[in-house]
Amino acid sequence: MCIIFIGIILSYLPYNISTKRKVLMGDSGALFIGYILLVMAMLIVNNTEPVVDRLIDRMVLPIAPMVIFILPMIDTFGVYNYRLYTGGSPFAPDHYHTHHMVLAFTTSHHITSLTINFVCLLLTCLFSFLAFRVPTLTFISLFFAVFFGLVVLFYILRAIYIKKIFSVK
Repeated sequence: MCIIFIGIILSYLPYNISTKRKVLMGDSGALFIGYILLVMAMLIVNNTEPVVDRLIDRMVLPIAPMVIFILPMIDTFGVYNYRLYTGGSPFAPDHYHTHHMVLAFTTSHHITSLTINFVCLLLTCLFSFLAFRVPTLTFISLFFAVFFGLVVLFYILRAIYIKKIFSVK
């Protein structure tokens, strides 16, 4: 199932890297991908195979999907908090998402995508390595320290981004 899913997603890549042609999957496609990722994450968390007990502490398993989705979680948490702080609706659209801020600093959609994907890959590799090297409580504490550290970092970047937007206009 995972290989088929990867193949389906990779089929969009040649079109979306091209500057002349684009293919969009729309909201239904994105929601379907999110649903499948949630189901696969729950399969990992609820894994009862005995080999897992010999490899890793079960308390780390719920953190694994959170590591993979750390940037979307930070983006959602930060944008909702910013909207509520400014008195707006948390569901109203705006241009204060992570990709908008990174795009303002890189000025290229390709560099922005590569930067965000590189950060996700780096964090996933780092926490995958640490899951086998540090005690469980340290691992979980480190994850939440990185999570809230990145929330603060993106809050600062959002403040810089807002000043940059309003200084241009």
